[in-house]
Amino acid sequence: MEEPGFFGTKQGSIAVAGDKGGGIAEVGRVIASCLKEAHAIDLTKKGIVFYRANNKAPERLGETIDRVGSDTFMKAVK
Repeated sequence: MEEPGFFGTKQGSIAVAGDKGGGIAEVGRVIASCLKEAHAIDLTKKGIVFYRANNKAPERLGETIDRVGSDTFMKAVK
């Protein structure tokens, strides 16, 4: 999984995935909020498993999510 991101808040971390910089930038999708460290690690591991099982090289995570559907991704990582 190439694009996981976590932003810290007083309530816990916010997890985003699928962002992309460069020529055609994309904003990441918020996939969870108020995460504690253990849940953030678990979510990341599930995201990696999902990406390895579903990507078609040279797809980035955001492209994989667009292709298979956001709902499918969210069910896999929750």
